[in-house]
Amino acid sequence: MEFDFVAIRNYLLSLFFPRKCVSCGAEGYFLCERCFSFIEKTLKRISVPNLDGVFALYRYERGGVLQKAVKAIKYRFLREVAEVFRDDLFDFLDKNFSRDEYVLAAVPLHPKREKWRGFNQAEELVSGIDWPRFKGLKRVRYTEAQAEKSRAQRLANLEGAFKVDLTGFLNKKFILIDDVCTTGSTLSECARVLRAAGAKEVVGVVLGHG
Repeated sequence: MEFDFVAIRNYLLSLFFPRKCVSCGAEGYFLCERCFSFIEKTLKRISVPNLDGVFALYRYERGGVLQKAVKAIKYRFLREVAEVFRDDLFDFLDKNFSRDEYVLAAVPLHPKREKWRGFNQAEELVSGIDWPRFKGLKRVRYTEAQAEKSRAQRLANLEGAFKVDLTGFLNKKFILIDDVCTTGSTLSECARVLRAAGAKEVVGVVLGHG
C-alpha cells in the first residue's frame, strides 16, 4: 500500500492550522476574494538602472493587503499565498512577451536564506508555468535584509552578491521575476551581472511597487 505523504501532510496542516485569510482572518482561504479585490492593479512600468523596464502588476502600499500577503509568504512561510497571484502574472507574461524569445529567471536567494525559509518566494510565483527557465543566476554572498536600508545602503549591501553562468543562454532575453520592487537595487544588480555576462535584454516583472 502506497501513501501520499504530501496529501497526508497537507491534511494534518489543515486540521491543526486551518486556512485563514492573511488580511482579514476569514477561514477557508489564504487570501480571500474580498481582500484580493482591494489590491489595486496598476500594470505600471518603472525605470530601473540596467533593465529595459520593470513592470509591476499591483500597487504596493504600507499596511495594505499586498504587503500582508508578501510578508505572509516570506516570514510566515505560507508559500500557498503565492498561488493567488499566478493567474494575473501568467496572463501578463503571455500577453506581453513571447516564450520563444524570453526566458524566466527568478531572483535568487542565498542558499542559507532559502534553506531557512524552505523555498524561494520568486520561484513560487512562477511555479508550474510552461516557459523556458534560467537557473544560472546565483546569489553567492549572504547579505543583510534590505527592507530598512536606503538605496545607497542597498547597493553597497549587494556588491558582489550575484554571479551568473550564461552557458547555453548567450544573447538571450531575460525576464527577472520578484515579489516587490521598492528602490529596484536587487533587480538592478541582477540585471547588471546578466548584461556583463552577455544578456541581450533584461526586463523585470514584479507583483508590486510602491
